[in-house]
Amino acid sequence: MADVPQAQGSSDTLVVPLHTGLVYSSIMMLHAEPVLVTREAHEGHPEAPERISRAFQVLKDNGCVKRMKRIQPREVERDEVALVHDLGVWEGVWRSQFYTRSALFEVTKLFGEQSSLYINEHTFRCARLSCGGVIELCDAVCSGKIRNGFAIVRPPGHHAEPDRSMGFCMFNNVAVAVRWIKEKYGGEEVPKEKRIKKILILDWDVHHGNGTQKAFEEDADVLFISLHRYENGEFYPGSTYGASASVGSGPGKGFSINIPWPTAGMGDGEYLYAFHHIVMPIAAEFGPDLVMISAGFDAAKNDPLGGCLVTPIGYAQMTYMLMGLADGKLVVALEGGYNVDALANSALAVTRTILGDSVPSHESLPSASAVAVNTMRLVKRDVSEYWKCIDSSPLDPIPTHEEGLPKVSISELLQAHRQYQIAKKFQLSELPVIGNLAEEWGAHALCSGDLMERKPAHEAIVLFVHDMGSLRAGNERPNLALVPEAESAYLVDSSSLVLEWASKRGFAVVDVNLFTTAGQRGKATSLEFLEFIWDNYIELSECPRIVILSHAGAVSPVLSLLHSRRLDKDPRVRALASTMGHESVPMVGRDEAELRKWYLRNARVFLPETHSWWSQEEELKALPIGLEEEGRLEE
Repeated sequence: MADVPQAQGSSDTLVVPLHTGLVYSSIMMLHAEPVLVTREAHEGHPEAPERISRAFQVLKDNGCVKRMKRIQPREVERDEVALVHDLGVWEGVWRSQFYTRSALFEVTKLFGEQSSLYINEHTFRCARLSCGGVIELCDAVCSGKIRNGFAIVRPPGHHAEPDRSMGFCMFNNVAVAVRWIKEKYGGEEVPKEKRIKKILILDWDVHHGNGTQKAFEEDADVLFISLHRYENGEFYPGSTYGASASVGSGPGKGFSINIPWPTAGMGDGEYLYAFHHIVMPIAAEFGPDLVMISAGFDAAKNDPLGGCLVTPIGYAQMTYMLMGLADGKLVVALEGGYNVDALANSALAVTRTILGDSVPSHESLPSASAVAVNTMRLVKRDVSEYWKCIDSSPLDPIPTHEEGLPKVSISELLQAHRQYQIAKKFQLSELPVIGNLAEEWGAHALCSGDLMERKPAHEAIVLFVHDMGSLRAGNERPNLALVPEAESAYLVDSSSLVLEWASKRGFAVVDVNLFTTAGQRGKATSLEFLEFIWDNYIELSECPRIVILSHAGAVSPVLSLLHSRRLDKDPRVRALASTMGHESVPMVGRDEAELRKWYLRNARVFLPETHSWWSQEEELKALPIGLEEEGRLEE
């Protein structure tokens, strides 16, 4: 009961202590993209001033602001910024005050192309308030004035590296605040009960917190964990620094943990799976004295840049778990988030959680996708040697003990199975692949030997595009896509059932394996591979009918092929059937009217009964594909 606020004062005046702080100032809205009066069709920058005003207003409308202690932001000083950044970073932002309006527009065009930045005459002041506001909130928490708090600030900070500003970020707010706190509260002269030696930074922004990780690359007292959309380094900030193998260096090796999602569409199931299997076990073993959340809300559902599906419930549950660390000393600092409504609703859920309100839960938590399970396996492989709580699969290579030894990946073993067993059983031949595709995708396509005969011997071609299959443990546990942990593991080769069906009916087959890790090591994408097969083989065939089947991880590339080659215009393409795992449901935009009509008429999508789509509210099921209009989504 010690944590429950107690009324103080006389019976006439009751004062309830405020344990949660709030940093906000509308002055930070003055930082805005410069626009010339003559500029036409300006759509506005995603990092817009309304991001913070909408969040603050929603907190106010829901009674949160009056329950929070207002912490006034201050302008950060140059020496404080220098705790993390080179002097040139300060000077670069400082100069933004002195440009003319026309010069600001031209400079912003240049900065936008080179560093994804814009500036105006107020940027310097706003960046100082944003960074100083996070420092003040941290100071209030560490001094014991409040238990936790939320800094609704902008511009954001986590992309700003020690030697440059980038990615909408001027100064790295969280990194500077952490250095500041370590200086003020980390010394031996500080009473032990207030000493802050170890700090956890949890970055759930959809983009990798490259600047924050670089600031603490060699620091063993700061644990940095980032969950982000990665896509082999192609997603912003566009480098492999956010890979799971990027774990820090020197004394800080093992204290940078990256959870890199290889695709869009990650939601509550995937994020909470990562929290249970990676984030919380490592955080508990680390034992932080303070927890900082770099709280970007661009992984929220409907964000225009993130493409992910995290809901306010997901953010609330992640926050609640983190509140169990560091005796509840928690600071939330706003980073990204570019759908103002999604940002505001997510911020409200987080705020209610740190205020101590009951945490909402899913009636039926969406299952983590096979992609997420595989991602956790890779993360465990790369960090298990640094953390006792993390056990990697015994079948994975041991990074430090097996350097230089030849290795054969599971995917290569399964590929060999396809080339020998499947090809032999169904009398399929390897489809020749040339150019840069050969290295990435060679032997990933099989076909009927008489596919290209002038007079078609078949009534139809079945283009079957799939991932490898499901790995399961031999004791028949129901978990999907389990990593094989023992000799009892086996491969569920569902593709052979489709091939057997096509073979019995005398159809020609083009069997394409898009194993989820294939093609991610180089530049040849799965779509390019499919386009090559279509252009050089299937389109040239004289077969009168084409049926396309796609499965699990291959559904999205097939939909891209449908769009890029406008297969709806080919009268031979009669049907498209997609069988899903727990991936995001494929979509055709409402602005593509003709393609959409064809898709509604000729496509079927099959979902498992455990797919998160079925657990959504009815009004949220109006997906852009429009299949629900004709009852075309099926269990």
